[in-house]
Amino acid sequence: MSGPVRRLSTGPGPLRRVVVSGIGLVTPLGIGKDATWNRVIAGETAVRPLLPDDLPPAHRDAFSGLSSKVIACVPRPAPGEAAKALEADLKRHARSTTLALWAAEEALRDGGWRPSSDEERDAAGVVIGVGMSFTADLADAGLLLGENRLRRLSPHFVPRILANSAAGAVGLAHGLRGPTHCPSTACATGAHALGDAARMIALGDADVMLAGGAEACVDAIALAAFGRLKALSTARNEERAELASRPFDAERDGFVMGEGAGVMLLESEEHARARGARVYAELAGYGMSGDAHHATQPPPDGRGARQAMLRALRSAGCDPDEVGYVNAHATSTPQGDEVEARAIQGVFGKRPSLLVSSTKGATGHLLGAAGAVEAALAVLALQSGTAPPTVNLERPEPADLIPGLVGPGAPPAISKDTRAVVSNSFGDEDGLALLPKHTILGNGEEIKLQRNALLILQHPTGNEPGFDLVEGHIVGLAEEVDTGRRTSARSSSIPRINLNKLDMAALRRYRNRYRLPDPGPHTTKDQLVVSVAEHLHAQIVDERTVLASFLTAVKRRRAA
Repeated sequence: MSGPVRRLSTGPGPLRRVVVSGIGLVTPLGIGKDATWNRVIAGETAVRPLLPDDLPPAHRDAFSGLSSKVIACVPRPAPGEAAKALEADLKRHARSTTLALWAAEEALRDGGWRPSSDEERDAAGVVIGVGMSFTADLADAGLLLGENRLRRLSPHFVPRILANSAAGAVGLAHGLRGPTHCPSTACATGAHALGDAARMIALGDADVMLAGGAEACVDAIALAAFGRLKALSTARNEERAELASRPFDAERDGFVMGEGAGVMLLESEEHARARGARVYAELAGYGMSGDAHHATQPPPDGRGARQAMLRALRSAGCDPDEVGYVNAHATSTPQGDEVEARAIQGVFGKRPSLLVSSTKGATGHLLGAAGAVEAALAVLALQSGTAPPTVNLERPEPADLIPGLVGPGAPPAISKDTRAVVSNSFGDEDGLALLPKHTILGNGEEIKLQRNALLILQHPTGNEPGFDLVEGHIVGLAEEVDTGRRTSARSSSIPRINLNKLDMAALRRYRNRYRLPDPGPHTTKDQLVVSVAEHLHAQIVDERTVLASFLTAVKRRRAA
């Protein structure tokens, strides 16, 4: 478990790159990644009226007293083996655990990986979070207590109500013996799970992680509780339920309760390369913050949300103007959406090329699963180059803060200059920065570089020119100078770039991005050039993504 990577941390030391190689989604839009994405990008919604039969049997008498009667539920499988498996799982597991098991299975299948040895099982783990305990089980236990019938309590009661049951069940199902963890941080749960798992890989605690979130609390207790908080939509209980979830729209009046699960297969870049995996994106940045303001309301200036995004970008080594799309947390609440809009504007400015949308108009609010599901949708947006629409967005409010807000209609293309997308998940504030796949991994032997510049770095003193081949993780630096020409991955000629031609700002950005030691406030350009050159050489020593032919060409030049 070694490698030359340095992202996802605020501290010093080499860290490994972390990539997304598999996605599993179980949402109100459908069971499976493709079913969900196709309906999201088509601008469809899964929000519908709540029916008494949607509630657990013991809760149906409470239906008439619920203030919100719109929901977004995972559709039942058609009669057959899948439906039988669902019923069998629900006898042992909480519904959220069952949804997590389904999503994890798809993520593994989509990523083309399963552990095949004890060594692989020991190096693979699970981080799946759940926002709330299964309140239906708690309510049923309360009824048994009131009737003095606790002997009828299910032997599965304790594991069903534990938040970490989903992570444990997934690890047990697939024999994963690496780190197992369960964040439970309200709406940010799924995103925290992804960020925590990525850091475990980056730090070398695991090679592979299944990470995400799950939630299933469409029951009278949860609906009544959120109703008491005045958080749920009530304006469309009687008709047009499909219009109830409308993020950033002037007529929004609260969120729509949903359920689902999202799980990603994360692995170190070198692990993915060794097995020839297909890579969706790099999970490069992770930022957290807290509001310290109010139990349920964000501060009006959006400071916590803004800090989370900035920390994710700093962790990824990205500037705000390199981001082309933000998947907003926006839940369709009057105050929350406006505060997030202000936070986004505070980080990215009023840049029309920045596309912003919320997919909760399509899925409802999946609570603890939201961050993971929406991060997966952001990955798919990055891969497809298309920004999902914000369903039901008719009259944006506030209208002037986000010029690139994406409404219904043909999904717009994300700028080709985009280096990263951001997925927001606020509750305990959280932000994830996702980078395009910078390498296409083939059979593990030949690697084609995409969007990369190959540089020859001339020694800053001009003595004994040392030529170093640099892989594309410094492409952002390379593109700030006039290289004259670019080389393809199969070219035998390599352009020469003199680091002295870079301005101080570019050199400082590189130093900050890779957390090089700070030479002090009176640093000269020569000192910066030397530190960058030394770091590049150190990176190249262990670089494994360069074809042998390139290394041969470098040796030839050095010998000459």
